[in-house]
Amino acid sequence: ADPTAKKPARPEASSGYHLPGGDIKTVGAGAGYLRMPKRKKCPRIYFGTRTHKQVAQIVRELKKTAYSGVRMTILASREHTCIHPTISKSFNKNQDCQDLMDRRKGGGCRFQANVKQKMASHHSVRAYIGSDQAWDLEELVKAGKKVKACPYYATRELKNSAQIILCPYNYLVEPRIRKSMEIFLKNQIVILDEAHNIEDSAREAASGKFKLDDVTAALQDCERMVEHDILPGVHGGLAAFLSRLGTWMQKSAEDAKDYSDFNSSTKVWTGTSGMAEWNEILFYPETYGDIKIKLQEALKEQSAAFEQNNEDGADEGHTKVLSKMTSDLLDGIFSVLDFMHRKDSLYRDDYRMSVVKAQERKKGGKARGWTGKGDVPS
Repeated sequence: ADPTAKKPARPEASSGYHLPGGDIKTVGAGAGYLRMPKRKKCPRIYFGTRTHKQVAQIVRELKKTAYSGVRMTILASREHTCIHPTISKSFNKNQDCQDLMDRRKGGGCRFQANVKQKMASHHSVRAYIGSDQAWDLEELVKAGKKVKACPYYATRELKNSAQIILCPYNYLVEPRIRKSMEIFLKNQIVILDEAHNIEDSAREAASGKFKLDDVTAALQDCERMVEHDILPGVHGGLAAFLSRLGTWMQKSAEDAKDYSDFNSSTKVWTGTSGMAEWNEILFYPETYGDIKIKLQEALKEQSAAFEQNNEDGADEGHTKVLSKMTSDLLDGIFSVLDFMHRKDSLYRDDYRMSVVKAQERKKGGKARGWTGKGDVPS
């Protein structure tokens, strides 16, 4: 062979070699720059069940499939996941957990502090559980106790990279829970097990029950915020609203004669008549819109104060924070009212408003007489 002979010219390599030609665009005159197709984000699957117990059944079935190793998490309340020796036995785990997380009150939770280090990834959780397959809450709680890391906050960390998220219906249909858990359903896949039950869950999500004792406690909490000169106009307005609400509940309970049995009596209004009475009594002189704005400002202040307390630590002066029980009560009341006011109050008569005067034993209280019960309007 003649080494001086010209070798056949190689065909120019295509800049789009091994790439889907229809999706590739060259940019610039004769340049070899490529505009790559935009990578599409894979949607998450939210699998809703009626109860926490049914979540365990779904996990058992998932383990039998070829997708048993999928990245997953289970969203559940503190009632099912708290492992703190004191808080786990508490009646109000949400409020007590918040107090514990406030470094000035409880100094922080050592179990929550360990989550980032020990249970923030799917790999580490499976390693502690001892299986590369789907897991249920009991296995996660057991692993959390083993490594001293909070299962409740671990499930929230795992949610960020999970491909499938299992949870009860109310996590998907209740706006307040979705906001708290940072659940965004747009462009995601939602599967509902036994979906014929979703109607009851949706109805419950748009309803509310509020006790006079809780209204009184919230009133006192708002008054304490005023005493500490923290947004006095905002918390003072909320306190005045709660005072009117408590007075209305007490007076209505005295006239609760529409329905009665041996341990309770009830007064009922249609949505229209109930809203009219509230506008006349509760939302005067400040309107529904005025109180709603004050609530939004109070919630912003609560969030900022809670973050500030955690950042400053226990050595700095304590910032007074509106309790979670108070904010939950007010947020719950106005969530229901928002539904009733939608589309110029078009759906108000889908609702019934009632005050129930009932015999109830107070939890944790000492019994008086042989029953220890008293009339409590709710």
